[in-house]
Amino acid sequence: MKKVLIIITVLMMTGCSSLSFFSGGKEKNVKNEYTKLSIRLDRLMENEINEKNRAKLEEDFVKYRNKINNSQGKNRDYNDVVREYAKKADINIQYLQDLKD
Repeated sequence: MKKVLIIITVLMMTGCSSLSFFSGGKEKNVKNEYTKLSIRLDRLMENEINEKNRAKLEEDFVKYRNKINNSQGKNRDYNDVVREYAKKADINIQYLQDLKD
């Protein structure tokens, strides 16, 4: 009986530790998604700029910015992260729009 209780406790602790509430997963998701978009921007800049790819990346940055802005809630730390990455996304959006011209 003790072994079963210990196993259940260990499983609960492992499961709970992976929840975003305990690990700051929301902030991590915002950062990871921005990083992926940023890598795509770097790859776009490596070669001659394809207008179709530039437009798609600009659209993806706009979607990302809107998504994170709409996800703000009562968590002050999370909102600070969102504002920081929304500003970065705005800069990249403007840069991509400038490349269009």
